Amino acid sequence: MSIFILGLGNVCALDLSLASSEGPSSELTRLRMTLSRSDLIATLATVFPHLPQNKVDQAARTLIDQMTEALCAGQRIEIRGFAAFSLRHHPPAVKRNPKTGAAVHVEAKAVIHFRPGKELRNRVTEHTKYAARGDGRPTPQS
Repeated sequence: MSIFILGLGNVCALDLSLASSEGPSSELTRLRMTLSRSDLIATLATVFPHLPQNKVDQAARTLIDQMTEALCAGQRIEIRGFAAFSLRHHPPAVKRNPKTGAAVHVEAKAVIHFRPGKELRNRVTEHTKYAARGDGRPTPQS
């Protein structure tokens, strides 16, 4: 899977292939459970050393901003192999407070729905099989 980053004076292709488990962020994700925006920017800077840090930061922020704007406009985002993001609309409803039993009016809202792609699901499944064993090797098939 590739994402093309525009607006940097030229077009850069960022290969986000899920086939390779090793990469600049692999060690990072083993140490911490959260990948932050700054971690993403650091990884992009490592992958594209020819780009200045401020351009890498601008590219990452632009990507996130474009995704946010698309969702706010009600559009669906699909990144093949990774995931799809869409909105689910919940109508207004009357709910009950479980502690007091009082009626609570809940306004209509849109909730972001994340649907992982097949490639991501398969990779996570394989990773959890190996992680359960604890030594990084595949578990014996039964």
